[in-house]
Amino acid sequence: MRKNKTQQELERIFLLKERFRHLSTEVIVLRLTNFNKTNEIVIAYKEILKERGIDDYLSVI
Repeated sequence: MRKNKTQQELERIFLLKERFRHLSTEVIVLRLTNFNKTNEIVIAYKEILKERGIDDYLSVI
């Protein structure tokens, strides 16, 4: 069965979260300030921070 675009994006975000989970909060925040990242990477970073209890990543800087 073929996955639709939304399912593919969610799967990529999940894989990116697993890939970046080991990064420190500070590194993730610094990377978020670089807007050359793709939307999926930004979403993965923000979800990791949200899981760590950080809603406003700019307050960490």
